[in-house]
Amino acid sequence: IIRIPSLSGMLQSQAVAQLDDQGIPVRIGTAYDDEIAIGRVVDSQPGIGENIMKFQGVDLIVSQGPELFEVPDLTGKSLEQATTVLNEIGFQDLKTDQAYSESLDKGEVISSSPAAGKELPRKNIITLTVSKGHAPVEVPSLTGLSKDAAQEKLESLGLKLNTADSIHSAVVEKGLIAAQDPATGTIEYGSTVSVNVSEGPEYVEIPSVIGQSVDEATAILEAAGFTVKNHNVFGGFSQTVRMQSPLNQQAVRGSEISIYAF
Repeated sequence: IIRIPSLSGMLQSQAVAQLDDQGIPVRIGTAYDDEIAIGRVVDSQPGIGENIMKFQGVDLIVSQGPELFEVPDLTGKSLEQATTVLNEIGFQDLKTDQAYSESLDKGEVISSSPAAGKELPRKNIITLTVSKGHAPVEVPSLTGLSKDAAQEKLESLGLKLNTADSIHSAVVEKGLIAAQDPATGTIEYGSTVSVNVSEGPEYVEIPSVIGQSVDEATAILEAAGFTVKNHNVFGGFSQTVRMQSPLNQQAVRGSEISIYAF
């Protein structure tokens, strides 16, 4: 009668040699094992401590290493769907990171690491890269463009155009875009940029300030939307406006008006 010794973890050759020394026949079987290295004993039948007759022999179960499972292609699946698929295969240790994607919606899986098609033990960590959606878009300058050209430019970037009220502009030709909101920076993909189309310059009636003091004349002209250049004639001893140019006509808002005090 022989008592089965502890053989777990031993190299197959060592375990066989030990049993051979005792005259016990050995039969070899294999099994997957996540912990015990390939070629080492996982178990025996009968088990450790059991008594047998020599002629009965022992079945040694030798590790063939961990069972490998193929990582599936999870591209386009939601994180919840991908997690379920991996868990059903046996992968439990999952991590996530995020990245922008031009083709996948926010929350959809872009890729896995290790990549789809790799064969791995179940205990391996799998990292899923999940889409944050499209990256923010740099707002382009639309000033001076026609409405159609601006719309085409925005659509090429995944943005939308909204036409707000027209505005006067002394520098942008009538019918072209004079202002936009937002004007700079980045915005979310799919956002809207509002534009104001130029009506051309705004013409304003120039008020007469002849007879006013220089200070009063300056205040009146600036309130009407003009800039003022004061010309002191004969040394500027008088502070009363005697002449102005131009006078009795309209001018573009923001134009310079000359006043003469003498």
